[in-house]
Amino acid sequence: MKEGMRDILKEYENVIYNLNCSYEFLKSREIINTEVFKKALNDCIEYLDRLLKNLSEKERRILILKFGLNGEKALSLTEIADIENLSTIKVRAIIIKALRRIENDFEKI
Repeated sequence: MKEGMRDILKEYENVIYNLNCSYEFLKSREIINTEVFKKALNDCIEYLDRLLKNLSEKERRILILKFGLNGEKALSLTEIADIENLSTIKVRAIIIKALRRIENDFEKI
């Protein structure tokens, strides 16, 4: 199970890396002006929102729960499985599929 989580997190990190919009990326470029930072962050949020809209409702809902994209705490596979009435294996498969779709959509741009 831990190996599976590493795979999921690796997929997620690849997406974030490709988007180049993480806090560390912005910080490493010494973007000090808070207005510039807010604009860059808002652009990233809007872009991520557009990518999420290309997913099915279930995929979007599960990614939001898994990564805390709604501002709430990120949930475990087990917690999501309970909420969605699915097995943890199915939740994991949905997450991986959704992340791959996001990555493919990003590469098309």
